[in-house]
Order: sequence, then C-alpha cells, then structure tokens
Amino acid sequence: MKRFILLNLVICLALPLANPQRLFAQTANENAGKAETTAADVKESVGEENVDEDQIAKAEAIEPLTIGSEAPDLDIEHWIHDGNGAFDPVTKFEKNKVYVVEFWATWCGPCIAAMPHVVTLQKEYADRGVQIVSVSTEPIETIEKFLQREVPGAKSSDNSAQTFDDLTRNYCLTTDPDRSTSKAYMEAASQNGIPCAFLVGKSGLVEWIGHPMSMDEPLAKVVNDEWDREAFAEEFKEDQRADRIFQEFVKAMRSNKTDQALKILDEYIAEGKLASRVSQMQMVKMQVLASDDSRAEELTAYVNHLLADESLDAEAVNRLGWTIARYANAGKISDEETVRAALKKTQSILADAGDSKPFVMDTIAHLQFALGDKAAAIATQTEAVDLAEESRKPRLQRFLDELTAEPVADDDAPTESTPEKTPENSGE
Repeated sequence: MKRFILLNLVICLALPLANPQRLFAQTANENAGKAETTAADVKESVGEENVDEDQIAKAEAIEPLTIGSEAPDLDIEHWIHDGNGAFDPVTKFEKNKVYVVEFWATWCGPCIAAMPHVVTLQKEYADRGVQIVSVSTEPIETIEKFLQREVPGAKSSDNSAQTFDDLTRNYCLTTDPDRSTSKAYMEAASQNGIPCAFLVGKSGLVEWIGHPMSMDEPLAKVVNDEWDREAFAEEFKEDQRADRIFQEFVKAMRSNKTDQALKILDEYIAEGKLASRVSQMQMVKMQVLASDDSRAEELTAYVNHLLADESLDAEAVNRLGWTIARYANAGKISDEETVRAALKKTQSILADAGDSKPFVMDTIAHLQFALGDKAAAIATQTEAVDLAEESRKPRLQRFLDELTAEPVADDDAPTESTPEKTPENSGE
C-alpha cells in the first residue's frame, strides 16, 4: 500500500517545493501505533522525572500485531448495521471463514470515499463466507447523525436520494468508543492512518493489512486459498522498517540537522528493498535539497544521478520529470541540459504509458514550457486534454488555459507559472 503518512511532516517543516506522494489515508493520531513502545520509550518521551507508571503499563500491555499474528477477538460496543440481517455480531473468528476488520471515521474523507467499494466487496463475497466489519471509535450519536447525510450523486432503488444509512446496510457498520478494538489492531500493528483494513483468513491469522481500496487481490486470493502470506509478510516488514527510518529523518529535520537527515535518506536509498519506498526517499531528498539555495549544485547533480538510473519504472520517471519541471520553473534548477535530459527520459515512456498517457504528456508539456518552447507545450497539452477522461479534463485544461492566455501588457504583471500538480497528473 502506498500510505506515506509521515510525509505530511515534511510539509510542516516548510519545504517550499514539497510535492508529497498521494496520501491514501488520513492521519488518525500522530502518536498512535507504536506497537513496540517500551518503558524506556515512555521515559524518554516525557522525561524521567515525569514518568507515569500507568503509561508504562499501557505501553507494555499492547500485544504487537503483524502479518501471521493471531487476530485479536473483537470487543465492539455498538453494532449499527448487520448486512440486512445476514451477519451476527462477531467476538471470536470462526474457522474457515474470512473477515475484514476495517477502521474508519465520519471525518475521514478517504474512509467515506471507500464505502461504495466496501459495499461491492461484501456483496461479491457474501455467499463465500466473508464478513466485513467496519469499526469507528466515535460516539454512536455522531455515527447516527452522519448516516442521515446523502451520498453525493447516489440514488436508492426508488430513485430517491440515497443516504449513508442506506448505503452501509450491506455490511457490518459498528463503533467502539472505548477504542479497545482500535488499540488491539491499529495501535498494535503501528497503523497511524485510516481507512485501514485487516484481512483475517480462514485460520484466524492476519493475512494482509492495508487500504480497503487495495484489498481486491489479497481478498480474492485468501478466499481461494492462493495467498502467499510469507511473501507479503516480508514486504510488510520492510514497509514498517521504512516508516521507522522516515520517522528518524523527520526527527533530524525538526532538529535542524539537515546533513544527518540526508544521510538517513541516503542509507535507505542505497539498501532499501521496496522500490516504492526508495522512490519516496529519493523525492524527499530532492525536496530537502531544493529548499536550500546553497545546495543548488548538489540538487542538480542528484537530479542527473536519478536521470541516469535505468532501473526507474515508468511511474518514477514521470514523477521525476514533473518534479524537475517544477523546480526549473521555480528557478531551483537552471541547467538547461538537465531539463532536456528529463524531457528525453519522460518522452521515452510515452509509447507504453497506456491510460496514464495524458498525464505523461502533461509532464512533457511542463518540461517543454520550462525550456521556453511554448508552442510545443501547447501542442502537447492540447493532445493530453483530448485524450483524458472527461472527469480529468478540467485539471489538464487549466494549464492549457495558462499557456494560451493572452499576455498581460503591464510590465509589472506576474510571470507565467505552472499550476499545482494534482496526484493524477504526477502519476502517483
């Protein structure tokens, strides 16, 4: 799963050109989820003289949860919906059945956006022994008020406006205000963002943890007894390690130890096992270098180092190309040959871009604009708009409108600039 929650902290550090990876989860609690918290951690965080023994006991009481762990029993206070009577409340997981324990909140936009997909999965697997239990930690009154809201653009079978109460009746919607279930799952597994789903397999073990929108393949394989738990466990472990390393980076940046922070990034970039996390660290390093004008030469050298890397996949190339275009237009990269190299590399992935072609062309247009070739940028962006799905045309059209706008006669008028890149445009 691509959930880089701590990347938000880079923005808080005021890196002016930050272009964070798309976030698929909302931060639930910045300090939640230290499953391996020890008494020493508590003492370090509050000071030896302020140690609360209850805090220490609480930290030591949380049983760490990971892939292959036995799924904790459920102790949920309020079962609001039961799949229209199809499911009973769950405390212990039955053998040979599959469960999804998903955490959400009424204030979480991605959680709400995922609800129709959760409904689809529950309907698809209802007759195959799959039960989805969605858990909030809010007061039941808050949930009840939320359920009265209308689902944007959705209609019920009688053509009346569909409410979230109507929508969520297809699966088990619950809330557990004492947070016992959240502690047993979210905190124990070091998961800081929601929505987050835990897939419990037929043997009662945790098979997968991630965003519910990414659950289709693992769910199908678990149901069909084709899931490779050990392989995913290795990937998940590495992802958690990358999270810890990123926390160390953020801590160093907050302490104004930029050289140390860059060293932390470089060490993971050199030996990290997950390409997606290596790419993340590379982008963050570029952000750090671009935030300091005294490191302009270092930024250009590092960008050229990345451009020479033949192992980058198409998504990484497109993201790199966009970032270079952005830095060039902001005056952070002034070397024209570097921008031309970025243009050439981005053009090389266009033929095989598939559905992402409009967004790769958008990156190319930004690079052409950065090189001063406005006519080429207009031609490229026009084609990108024509190729894009209707729902995404407006975002591409905005840059085309800027390119084709009549110049302002006033000498004091602001210079042309590129708009803020959306996640769709950046290929993330």
